Amino acid sequence: TYLAPGDEAVITEHGFMVYKIYIQSAGAVPVSVKETNERADVDAILAAVTARTRIIFLANPNNPTGTYLPFQEVRRLHAGLPRNV
Repeated sequence: TYLAPGDEAVITEHGFMVYKIYIQSAGAVPVSVKETNERADVDAILAAVTARTRIIFLANPNNPTGTYLPFQEVRRLHAGLPRNV
């Protein structure tokens, strides 16, 4: 529904593995970003966003690591995203 061929979706390196499958099944490109101490890195996610990015997949708490981002970090991520994401 939200991804088309050529679009990008950002995932974290240890995030829920099915996200990559969803992205590829839509013909889109998964963009994996490094985590810090097995935790999603908001700055790395924001740096990976391009004009082709449509979705950020964020498991919070993460599966399988069990780490989570505090609400303030999720809000910071949302605030830093362009309106089309």
